[in-house]
Amino acid sequence: MKKLMIITCLGLFLVITCKKAVNHPRSKESNSDLDSVTIHDTIGIADAACFIYSSRILYFPFIHNKQLLNQIYFKYKNTGNFSKPELKINEERELRGHYDRLKKLSKNKNIQGLWSFKNEMQLKYILNGFMYIRYTNMAKEGDRRYRCVYVDKVFDLMHNKEVELSDVTTLPKKALFALLKKNMDNIFFGVTEEDPKKATPTHHRFVLRGFREISHVNNFYFDKKGLYFHYNPYELTASSPVDVVISVYWKQLGSSVQPEFKKRMNISDSPSEDDDEF
Repeated sequence: MKKLMIITCLGLFLVITCKKAVNHPRSKESNSDLDSVTIHDTIGIADAACFIYSSRILYFPFIHNKQLLNQIYFKYKNTGNFSKPELKINEERELRGHYDRLKKLSKNKNIQGLWSFKNEMQLKYILNGFMYIRYTNMAKEGDRRYRCVYVDKVFDLMHNKEVELSDVTTLPKKALFALLKKNMDNIFFGVTEEDPKKATPTHHRFVLRGFREISHVNNFYFDKKGLYFHYNPYELTASSPVDVVISVYWKQLGSSVQPEFKKRMNISDSPSEDDDEF
C-alpha cells in the first residue's frame, strides 16, 4: 500500500530534469487551445562562467476572469495584462534580472561554472472543472548544489478561484498533521496499527532518522483517490535533496470531506479496488 512518493531532483550541465511524483494522464477535459510562452537563452558571463535561462509559461486563452488569472500567474506582481505577448515580456524581464545580477557579481568576484535558472508551468490535468498546475523553479549557481522548488496549485474553473484546503476537508490542521505522520510512519518504517513498534514515540523515530516535523499543508493537489501533500527538498529531510509527496486516502478523511466537493469529484464511500495502488 503506497502512501508516499519520493522524487529526486537531478541536474547535469545543460540539462536539468526532475522525476514526476505521480503520473496523472491528461484528462479528456483538457482544452486543446492551451498554449505556452517558451524562452531559452545561453549567455557568457565571464571567461569561465556561463548563464543559461530556460522558461515555459502556460497561456490559457479560454480563461478570462482577472481574479483567476492573477492567482494563476501569482509570481507577476502588479500585472493586469496576461496576454501572450505580455507574458513573454515578463519572462524576458526575469531573464534580464538574473543576467544583470550575475554581471554585477562577476565584477566583484571571480565566478566560474554553470549558472542556470529554469521556470516551468505544467498542466497536470483538468478534471471535473478543477485545473491542477505544477510550478517548478530550478537553479544551479556555480559550485553550489541544485535548488528545486515545487509549487502545486489547483484552480476551480467553475468558481474562478484557487482551491483552498478548507474547500476540500474540514479536518483541523493538528489532526491532519497526525494523519500525515502516520502515513509517513507506515511507508518509511513499516509501522502499522497492530505493530508493537508503535509503542515507540513516532517523534523519536523521525528525529533519529533525520526527518523534520511537518510544518505546513499549503502545497497540495488531489485526484479521485485522495489528497497529495508535496514537500520540497530539505523541508522534511534534513540532509537529503529529495522532495516528498505524502498521500492520504479519501476514506482516511471520512466525513470531513466537504459534501459539495465529494459530489463533484464523485468520491465513493465504499473502498476502491485501486486503493492498494495509491
